[in-house]
Amino acid sequence: ANTIQQGQEISYNRISYWLQSRLNDGGATYMLGPQPNSSLYDNYIHDGGSGIEPGGSVHGTGIYPDDGSAYWDIFRNVARNLSGGSWLFAWNDQDEFHLTAHDNWADTNASRLACAVSQHPKPTCRWWNNTFVPPVARQLWPADAQLVMDGAGVRPGRGHVDGVHECSVSE
Repeated sequence: ANTIQQGQEISYNRISYWLQSRLNDGGATYMLGPQPNSSLYDNYIHDGGSGIEPGGSVHGTGIYPDDGSAYWDIFRNVARNLSGGSWLFAWNDQDEFHLTAHDNWADTNASRLACAVSQHPKPTCRWWNNTFVPPVARQLWPADAQLVMDGAGVRPGRGHVDGVHECSVSE
């Protein structure tokens, strides 16, 4: 019998300084394969990227649903200062499907959700209400984006989102 992950949740993380020119292909968040009913939301992804492919292309993505990724809802994430990488990179319109990306903010226009604009007979990805915040206005993020930035990451005295597990952090 086939077994696949489902109901995955990646949320409330503060992710920074990934790749750093040491690795060539990856993302702050990386998904692979179909994962029904999964969501990635309320993450603050910043100051990372710069992975360099052997051919010289920049590949340090913030959100990276790679080969076969499917059934993800991607919303309310903030991507800032990605060193030339895309904030979202779903590159394969024949292999990635049933992805939604909405209500996200980024200080780069670099993104790709190929299955949303594909010439494939049945594009299955949807994209709406994603906001570009020009780098010159980085201090002027929309209020909802600022709430995501302020609420991401573990801090002393704040329990896990489910209210049961306690996360500890030393300052």
